[in-house]
Amino acid sequence: MFHNLHYAYIVADMFLLLIWAIFFIARKDLRREMIIVSILAAPFGLTQYFFGADYWHPSYIISFGVFGIEDLLYMFATGGIIGVIYEEFFGKRFSKRHMQGHPYFAVALTIFGLFAVFVGTAVLHINSIYISSITFLFAGIVTIIIRKDLFKHAFYSGLLLGLITLFFEIFILLIFPNLVQSWWLLDNISRIFVFGIPIEELLFAFTFGFVAGPMYEFVFGLRLKK
Repeated sequence: MFHNLHYAYIVADMFLLLIWAIFFIARKDLRREMIIVSILAAPFGLTQYFFGADYWHPSYIISFGVFGIEDLLYMFATGGIIGVIYEEFFGKRFSKRHMQGHPYFAVALTIFGLFAVFVGTAVLHINSIYISSITFLFAGIVTIIIRKDLFKHAFYSGLLLGLITLFFEIFILLIFPNLVQSWWLLDNISRIFVFGIPIEELLFAFTFGFVAGPMYEFVFGLRLKK
């Protein structure tokens, strides 16, 4: 049990990076996807700008104003994990048959998402965790409308990331039991908890996994073997 929370975020990141490394070692065929998705996801740690205003206030070992190195590491690790989690758990491999990719559409969805979160938080004053989750869900639905074959991929990616987030945060709370009360702005959210974890964490994880899980296949027109 530790009550000094200064290193809690980096400890959490190290745990996620361990999961990332296990996935990376286990599946040589998915390493390229993991690296690409992780590198593309890492800059989204900068979106802590939105979450720091109304959702939580974590401590950083290295901070850059409103975000820290831990935010970048979190998105790097989570991005790589979610990019391959469906393939890892269900033993899926890529088919040699490809479809049309949608890289420009994916970029448009990303720009729309950032704009929606900005308007939602700054103009409509919706909590960042809710507007980001809604935006993820919307983008995921648009993705599977275009690629209906990716529905299972999206759904199970969201479900698996939600479960990993649940067990991962339970583990972190065992080490830092006062973390939620110290970092989360509980007056701004529902105060509904699952094993001590704000339900918003699981909502965010599911919707993030829902849109990000199949995004590599969506962008590059890849298919998975049945």
